[in-house]
Amino acid sequence: MLGNDSHLPVVHGYDPEGEYRNREWYRQMQLLEKARAFVRSTEGKYGIGPFRFGLDAIIGLIPCGVGDFLTTVAAFYMVMIGISLQLPWWKVLMMVFHILADGILGTLQIIPFSGDIIDVFYKANRANLSIIEKHLIRRWTVEGGPQLPSPNSSYR
Repeated sequence: MLGNDSHLPVVHGYDPEGEYRNREWYRQMQLLEKARAFVRSTEGKYGIGPFRFGLDAIIGLIPCGVGDFLTTVAAFYMVMIGISLQLPWWKVLMMVFHILADGILGTLQIIPFSGDIIDVFYKANRANLSIIEKHLIRRWTVEGGPQLPSPNSSYR
């Protein structure tokens, strides 16, 4: 484990702790870019005038709640990214709440297509991306980056 490599000599600038931090930063940035690409495609890829919408609103047009079910299931991809980034449980729970609220609002059919219109304005994936970005900013600026695993941890 890298946390246990303190016995290694520092040769030619080799720093096991720094190497771990660089790999972890790169992994987190890759996950962040995947989340941003997902949000671009589902929330704001297309536009009509000042209104931006994406595949989430288009797929939500599939009748009988099938489209809303599909977009709700797909939105859990953001939760998986959050879990991969080791977000605290309460932030993951907030992300799930955003997704479920979007799914419930999307299925409202008080007036025909009212749920789909709400879906254009309520952007759960964008809110979840904001949670992820704020967490990473805090992790990398306030806390100084990812912490090294303890020698007893199972992190690999």
